[in-house]
Amino acid sequence: MASVSGQSDQHAPRPAVGQLLGPRAVKFVATAPQWPPIPSFNQGQTPTLLEAREAQKVGAFIANWLFYTSGQLVTGSPDRNRFELTQTPRGNDLQLWIQTDLIFDNSPQLGGGLHVNGHPIFEHGRDIVIHPHGRNALKVQGGEGWPGTLRLGGPPSSRKWIAIQCPSSPDNTVYVWPAADGTSGQVLTTDGSGALSWGAGGGGGGYSYWKATADVESAEVDGEDELIFESSDGALAISLSSAGPVHTLDFTHTIFPIEQINVDGTTGNFTLDTDNYDVEFLSSDGSVTIDCSNQGQIDIEANKSAIVPGPGRDQYVGLQCVETPDVRFEDVVEIETDGREFIEHELDPTFVHVCEPGSIKCVGHSCSDPAIVGVRVEGASLLVKFSPLTPPPETIVLKVSGVRAGRSGQRFPEYTEDEALANNAFWQSWRPAE
Repeated sequence: MASVSGQSDQHAPRPAVGQLLGPRAVKFVATAPQWPPIPSFNQGQTPTLLEAREAQKVGAFIANWLFYTSGQLVTGSPDRNRFELTQTPRGNDLQLWIQTDLIFDNSPQLGGGLHVNGHPIFEHGRDIVIHPHGRNALKVQGGEGWPGTLRLGGPPSSRKWIAIQCPSSPDNTVYVWPAADGTSGQVLTTDGSGALSWGAGGGGGGYSYWKATADVESAEVDGEDELIFESSDGALAISLSSAGPVHTLDFTHTIFPIEQINVDGTTGNFTLDTDNYDVEFLSSDGSVTIDCSNQGQIDIEANKSAIVPGPGRDQYVGLQCVETPDVRFEDVVEIETDGREFIEHELDPTFVHVCEPGSIKCVGHSCSDPAIVGVRVEGASLLVKFSPLTPPPETIVLKVSGVRAGRSGQRFPEYTEDEALANNAFWQSWRPAE
């Protein structure tokens, strides 16, 4: 409790009536038509009673305090708690100073809600620490019908902010953050129980493209991912990880048109018994697992095909293929010379793309007029030079040949009966683009 002190001054001046001593000072003055002097008391004959004359003195003394006392009560932040009483023949003066500001309360407790009314709560020079007791927590509750939202604002000069908002139907999950920062490119992952940790980031939305380049036993696709799966050896077995709804798989390969096969989770596995498929499928629901019954190298090629991927995504090129010891593509180029002795002609970029680098050669030429000519391929261009001994012809036709990309050194391939039948079906069904 605060201590008080008192003093008496018989000659202190009396404060003026109605004086204002500060925003938290209360001035009070009591007056009466007569001011009796401060009496002295004599003991009466009866131990418990005063004589009538002495009782009148007591009454006058009480009236003096009730009606002839002035003073002030000061609250807020005075330098200390004080009590001063001054008695003079002219009256009594009472001064009381009490420290009532919240800063003087070492254990303040609110008796009701704290209404900030739009005013900021701030501390000069130090952090504001909110310290709940024990396992209790700081709870940010929204208004009626709204979830709790924590807004983090920019500097005082900025009106921008970011916010963290609780969902409308939370499940009381407690998220425990990692103790340190992760590395560049990592993302937050959860263990399913609220514990967060840093892990490798995944790809963006939409469809994903996977290429397996090692010994693979299985690969999984969830949701709406696209998996382009191509095997150069071994059979492919496609099995559902669990029984469930029907999964529609679209299969495309280099020989037959698109096939669509429905695989039910209760019917077991679906097996491709050939090793020459390019398989592409989309799964819009559930999880699909692809298993290689024969582990081996999986890459993006097949043994034999005349339709090959073009330079652009989802672009495929059909080329006439000639049976030779090598798997080769050929192209014919016609050039008008316009009287030039030296010509540099760019080859078709698609033809260059599907051929093994450095394998393209000029294997023949024909001029509209007799001429002496030299031809060589440099990079993606044909270099043609005519001899000055003969005038350049009007036109020259050149034939170029290149080994199919990825088939360098693979001479005299052997084909199975199935591959031969498939090749025949391809030539009967495929038409060059118009």
